[in-house]
Amino acid sequence: MTPSIAVNAFNRAQTSNDLFFSVFKVGQGTHWPGNLKKYRLDGTSVVDTNGTNAVDAAGFFANGTTSYWSPSPDGNDVTKGGAVSQLPLPGARKLYTSLAGSNLTSAGNVIDTTNSALTDAVVGTGSNTSSCSTTCQDAIRWVRGLDVDDLNHDGSSADQVKFMGDPLHGRPAVVSYGGTTASPDAADAVVFTPTNDGFLHAFSARTGSGGGEELWAYMPPELLSRLGTLRENLAVTSRSYGLDGDVRVLKLDKNQDGIVTASEGDRVWLFFGMRSGGDHYYALDVTDRAQPKLLWNIGPTELPGIGETWSAPVITRVRVSGAPGNTDPEKFVLIFGGGYDRTQENQPYSADTVGNRIYIVDAQTGQRLWYAGGPGTGTPDLQLNTSGRSMNNSIPGRITVIDTDGDLFADRMYAADMGGRVWRFDIFNGQPRSSLVTGGVIAKLGAGDVTGATNADNRRFYSAPDVALVQRRAQAPYYNIAIGSGYRGHPLNTVTQERFYSIRDARPYAHLSQATYNAITPLTDAGLVDITSNPGGIAVPPAAAGWKLSMNLNGGWSGEKVLAEATTVNNVILFTTFQPLLPQAQDPCYPSNINRVYALRVDSGGPALDFTDDGVTDSNDLFVALHQRGIVGEVNVAMIRNGSSNDPNSPPTAPPTVCVAGVEILNKCVAAGGTVRTFWERRDAP
Repeated sequence: MTPSIAVNAFNRAQTSNDLFFSVFKVGQGTHWPGNLKKYRLDGTSVVDTNGTNAVDAAGFFANGTTSYWSPSPDGNDVTKGGAVSQLPLPGARKLYTSLAGSNLTSAGNVIDTTNSALTDAVVGTGSNTSSCSTTCQDAIRWVRGLDVDDLNHDGSSADQVKFMGDPLHGRPAVVSYGGTTASPDAADAVVFTPTNDGFLHAFSARTGSGGGEELWAYMPPELLSRLGTLRENLAVTSRSYGLDGDVRVLKLDKNQDGIVTASEGDRVWLFFGMRSGGDHYYALDVTDRAQPKLLWNIGPTELPGIGETWSAPVITRVRVSGAPGNTDPEKFVLIFGGGYDRTQENQPYSADTVGNRIYIVDAQTGQRLWYAGGPGTGTPDLQLNTSGRSMNNSIPGRITVIDTDGDLFADRMYAADMGGRVWRFDIFNGQPRSSLVTGGVIAKLGAGDVTGATNADNRRFYSAPDVALVQRRAQAPYYNIAIGSGYRGHPLNTVTQERFYSIRDARPYAHLSQATYNAITPLTDAGLVDITSNPGGIAVPPAAAGWKLSMNLNGGWSGEKVLAEATTVNNVILFTTFQPLLPQAQDPCYPSNINRVYALRVDSGGPALDFTDDGVTDSNDLFVALHQRGIVGEVNVAMIRNGSSNDPNSPPTAPPTVCVAGVEILNKCVAAGGTVRTFWERRDAP
């Protein structure tokens, strides 16, 4: 569980203290219950609507607490309170698809029994392509919230039943609209949440009246055929998925007033994939939150070699010679990896047939501008098929994109794949697609391309590398690439010997030719300083290629793994780990896993924060164990306005650094350093 935190609409150096948590309950069928709940960050605590600490000693939402939007205490009950409690009546809900064009609010796109386009074949209740049977109509009524199956056992099938699908992996996105020019309002925001029922929901983020209300929900046409199965909700051994990926937001506020005003050229676009739900990406225009529009929908036809769309799109700028609008400073592109290949569900190493790609597409049109890849469908602009340097494995994680020279255009990309490789690419802005990007593999840390590799060596990278510029006095700068391995597809696995890596790219600003990339000897696991036996006590020379930490510190090779991205703050690397625990037959309450947060110095891998609070930062401070169970996402770093006010006219002091791991606050994180107020003056040259 990882919260979403909104950026302050009137000060982008700060984040709001509103926290939005996607919660779910494991079910036996295709439909799992889910919800979206709102809390607040108050100093070092997550609090409920009454200002009470909302998290108990076990790391769960405490019984008796009341999340925002909830009419009564909801505690740790997924189905109570939250956005689910505020769902409109079935007849009033605005549920849309895009069968009839881009205007989602048109009659042909409404998910209702009055829409003749919704036939049995479309809804998945039969083969009839011309009409909607009673079963078909009941599936539509059910998804609108009508209790057609009397699930509440009150003897009526005409009343409302409130439910929402599970947001298992998808994280909500918060957009601050800022009120109006006449009446600015920092609390005027919308939360967009994907679920495995197949909807992207839009909820009001307000705290008071109207807070948590569903404004509308969108289901792509590719997922309509699941409605019949979702309603039946029969027990399954392998469930299907809907929209299960993160949502990314492009908010263009042209005059930087914090208020979204379409007439001034402002715009808000959403981008999202399907994760395990499919192989498409979607873009919506939600500048007018009440009139959402489909910008585009792209899949295997437009993206040769695409796998399941796990990779969250990165919004940036790239100039491509010959592409429409390439000189427009407001022309944006998306960069994402090829996604996931289902063959990775198998333990032994194997090359992938899909997902071994990186794409750049036009953010407004979805047009593919460039792509790279190894063997498989299509002819990539940058072909990486050379033996020992081939892009043989899928890339499910986000691509790390960097503007190295501050000109607002991307110059560098880093990526990691399921074979344990790390890749680097240079972008030559203004060049045609054939010479736009150079790149290659710079590290091989898993079983890919390694002769004699075993299952223990088969380290996979599901997440993006975290890249931070490190500058030390009297030393050459470098990009530090921080990444951990972990078999997320099988989190209980104890065979693979997982590690955390800190790799140094000693050429941070250089653009390399393809010939130079082809001549690079990739770094291997053996080429890194092993600090495992004494983190912080083993020297890592300035000229070293980096360091590695084996995940065998807590009971040997017992399955501890890294399942989320790392975060680097002020030369401190923060990352979470998951370690499964063997069940204890004599104790049914024995925890199923332990989550930890590590805080390591970027230069040495030594402990960085005094977690034990004994005044000394030593080997006992390498990590802190969290209370909560399940899989915890990455550490969220927020710069929160001092005090509880979101008033844009209230001048704050320098906001402290606050770190959130799941539902827990890391009080010691403030030692990693906060923002510092600087003063500068711009003068025109004489």
